[in-house]
Amino acid sequence: MANINPRVIKVEYAVRGPIVIRAGEIEKQIKEGQHNFPFDRVIRANIGDCHASGNQVPVTYIRQFLAGCTYPPLIDSSDFPSDIKQKVQRLLSVCGGKSLGSYTESQGLITVREDIAKYIQERDGYPSNPSDIYLCNGASDGIKTVIKLLMNNDPKKPSGIMIPVPQYPLYSATLSEYGAHQIEYYLDEDNNWALNIDELERALNQSKEHCVPRGIVIINPGNPTGQVLSRENIENIVRFAEKHRLFILADEVYQENTYLPGSKFFSFKKVLMDLGAPYNHMEMASFHSASKGWHGECGSRGGYYELINIDKDVRMQVNKLISASLCSAAWGQAMMGAIINPPKEGELSYELYKKERSDIVSRLKQKADLVSQLFNSVEGVRCNAVMGAMYAFPRIEIPEKAIQHAKSKNMAPDAFYCFQFLEKTGVCVVPGSGFKQKPGTHHLRTTILPPVDQMKVMYNSSIMLKSARQVVPFNKVQGVASTNVHAYSNGDDDFFSVERHYLHGIFMGFKWQCVEFSRRWLLMRKSCIFQPVGHAADMWHDLKFVERVTDGKKFPLKLFPNGSSHKPKRDSLLIYSRSTELPFGHVAVICDIVPNFIRIAEQNFIYHSWSDNYAREIPIVIKDNCYFLEDEDEICGWIEIEDNDELQPLDETKLDSILKKYQEAKPIGTLKRCSITDKTFHSMNNWLNKDDPAEKYFMDLFGANLIRADTDTLPYYKVDQDLTLSIGSTSNELHEMFMDATNYVIQNDDILKNFCIPEIFWPKIRESWLHERDLAMTGRFDLAFDGQQLKTFEYNADSASALFEMAIIQEKWAQAVKLNHTFMSSFQLHRLLVKSWKKICSNLNINYVHLLIDNDKDEILTALYMQNVLKNANIESKLCILFNNLYWKDSKIIDNDGNEVKLIWKTWMWETIFSDYLQAEQNGNLNRKINNEHPRLCEIVLNDHIKVIEPLWKVIPSNKAILPILWSMFPNHPHLLCTEWTLTDNLKQRGYVKKPIVGRCGHNVTLFNASGDSVLDETQGKFIDRNIIYQELFLLPKYEDYYAIIGSWIVHGLFAGFGIREDKKLITDAESPVTACSVVWK
Repeated sequence: MANINPRVIKVEYAVRGPIVIRAGEIEKQIKEGQHNFPFDRVIRANIGDCHASGNQVPVTYIRQFLAGCTYPPLIDSSDFPSDIKQKVQRLLSVCGGKSLGSYTESQGLITVREDIAKYIQERDGYPSNPSDIYLCNGASDGIKTVIKLLMNNDPKKPSGIMIPVPQYPLYSATLSEYGAHQIEYYLDEDNNWALNIDELERALNQSKEHCVPRGIVIINPGNPTGQVLSRENIENIVRFAEKHRLFILADEVYQENTYLPGSKFFSFKKVLMDLGAPYNHMEMASFHSASKGWHGECGSRGGYYELINIDKDVRMQVNKLISASLCSAAWGQAMMGAIINPPKEGELSYELYKKERSDIVSRLKQKADLVSQLFNSVEGVRCNAVMGAMYAFPRIEIPEKAIQHAKSKNMAPDAFYCFQFLEKTGVCVVPGSGFKQKPGTHHLRTTILPPVDQMKVMYNSSIMLKSARQVVPFNKVQGVASTNVHAYSNGDDDFFSVERHYLHGIFMGFKWQCVEFSRRWLLMRKSCIFQPVGHAADMWHDLKFVERVTDGKKFPLKLFPNGSSHKPKRDSLLIYSRSTELPFGHVAVICDIVPNFIRIAEQNFIYHSWSDNYAREIPIVIKDNCYFLEDEDEICGWIEIEDNDELQPLDETKLDSILKKYQEAKPIGTLKRCSITDKTFHSMNNWLNKDDPAEKYFMDLFGANLIRADTDTLPYYKVDQDLTLSIGSTSNELHEMFMDATNYVIQNDDILKNFCIPEIFWPKIRESWLHERDLAMTGRFDLAFDGQQLKTFEYNADSASALFEMAIIQEKWAQAVKLNHTFMSSFQLHRLLVKSWKKICSNLNINYVHLLIDNDKDEILTALYMQNVLKNANIESKLCILFNNLYWKDSKIIDNDGNEVKLIWKTWMWETIFSDYLQAEQNGNLNRKINNEHPRLCEIVLNDHIKVIEPLWKVIPSNKAILPILWSMFPNHPHLLCTEWTLTDNLKQRGYVKKPIVGRCGHNVTLFNASGDSVLDETQGKFIDRNIIYQELFLLPKYEDYYAIIGSWIVHGLFAGFGIREDKKLITDAESPVTACSVVWK
């Protein structure tokens, strides 16, 4: 080692590093049958080798061409395609002795270079000269050659090359080998790995004392990140490189691999030329490869580079340098020729080539979409969309204990993670540290090449390993017990879903409580249920038997207190006592008995995933021949079913065997308007807190009296638990339907046109949908209830109107009038808002929020309340009415206290923001970024460096154009109203409502009677020029001369509570008062 070049020791190449070596050792152990791994094969997702993945066969045309070149007698066969024969003959005609085994020109075969020049000219629209093109062994050799040309060999102040972080390790390895300085610039992960010019300036300026900057590397499409740079981004990079006289190395080997709708590859050469002088005279090199495209001919090692605007004297030095290596492999040159000059339409081989290419590209697109979806569905993993190339670079959260453990072993935390991933799941991926990454972040790189079934194994393995201690979101599966009983997460201890669960018509319980799981487990594994109980702890005393649902037979239960001489058995119920931590007790199912432990399955206790058929193990301790189960919480004991051996799993193919008495219809519930006539409350005016900004502002607007100005009584509404549960389950179901419809709209240009959103914003909407789903905070359904059914009028997905009144005011009102109730209808709303803000800000690592609103009294009230929510979440905030306290500073937006704006909560309509952008663009004053000037609305909200709540994608579900889409996707759904783009005879017969697709507060709505010739009610407003939809009329019943509409809140994707607005008019608006609603739970 003492005699080895120290630069060689510094070279690292993670793609074939220690993890990959270990994967090979494991494969050998599996092959020899000498292992105890919980898998029988290694899934290699570490390298972009299409053919080695086992999921892609060679393209027929390419291999026929290569076969003809390597063994010319083949082309004389009558079966050999004539068009390929001509291509083979042309290539061999320039080979020495017409043999591919001969040396070629150092620059490469002229016919191949001619074809490449033609390809480039057709791609870019600008001439390309074969003499500027150099064939090489893969793009790698070309890259190393060009970098070598840029070296100054000054050890005190060496050449510096700017490389992206993360980057393909070829660059860092090459620069280490040549003794060059690596100028690392960070890609913007929050902006789908784009290049930020401010970051480029920072990196360059900091490097100048260490090196002489010579060039900049750009990988587009990205490896390992999978991004595709926008045209605007490339233009800015070109301007930056010209400003600093940097040579551009454009790694464009994945130029034919783009997947995401809206993503398009632009070559750097084209952009240079399009920009004109001085940019079209810049020096650059562009690289392409046979290894990296959709064809995936990795082992051929074919590649080329084009030198653009290079001085003739420099070119002579290049020619001298490459001649020392004689030439690149002729096989690879021929491969590059085949790839760059495929069959053309009308040629004999074209149709087969076209089909094979289409099939391969379609599979790649499918897997590109699948891989980001799969990783993003794992808690604690975040993956940007795979826009191009063959890789994803998901970010993983690693617990602090694991980080410290990795460091104690002198390993990078993500390398330690990837080793664990390999050893426990057989999946071989590469740690992000091998590609470099921003300090404090952890990633892994995976290819998108494995077959779909293997990718799903990777996904399940990711859940098993990564989420072992991560919280599983509500409604997601934590694990599966006893073959087929799924355990679902309740999210956390204090969340109550207000949603009932029925299985085969039998009430199981509330999602996803522990009692619900035990009832469902008994039904599915024993065909039994037990009668409803108050709480889990009550089961110890109240349960006497279970009943088989197919014949009604009762099976007695036996109770064994903890410390019994009777050993616990499988299929028993484990009951926990009430305690401070478990106020309702707890129940679990004993799945298995192993030496010294029982294994249990459960819900609503711990919230991480479990990959085996049990959630956790509890020790068994034997004292004086008695069995004690030792857990942190007190255990009452276990309950066994007598004659348990008689019971069999429910046969779900014979559901008609279930007795009808066990099945029940979901009750809809009742709504009633009530009034308090006691005059003693009329003069009460101290029920609100004057020291609270939101409550004081409410008093300034509406006064401090308990009684409304429009009535001489104290009205309120009363609902039972059934209606509360019905509203909750309906709202959750509707939200999922609206999300499905949003996804459908975003994926279909023809549908999206109906939303009248300018097309310039479509790419950003799609990006927001892919990456900002978790930034959704609130939405409110307008629900109608006629005593029999719940129907939705629309989804105010981008509105927080009336949030304060429903979350706070009605609760305080109820306390002031001493209302007899179990709780108010929005009892969880405030707490869930606080929880949601904590989660969002924690995920973003941001603890300061700017609240951006118009100078409108309702918006000010809501914003003051949202500041209270943020304060309760220990998050700082600033109220920004209009933009008078926001300024540009060094291309960033700051407030008048110097805080950078990174996260905003807004009340502005997205339509207003779009209009502001288009107006600014028309006037030519967009993104001027002049220090100390105020930014425009659109410059704040559409800023790539500022997160927005509600996110941009919310413009889709909040637009009423989605209602006809929903009706087409879910026709005759019980909670939807028929909605069409045109007025149909069917709607005329039923009566209908005419609405603008964009509007607020019930403006410009007209109600027509059943014959369609009479207006029942209408409103005026500023949305008269918008497109119209027609919705089935659903008349509300009157409650003492008032019409009531239910506003049901969704917070972070789940039902959080509701409130009621009432009015004597059929159309409620912003002036319709929010009226308290109590829930009486029996």
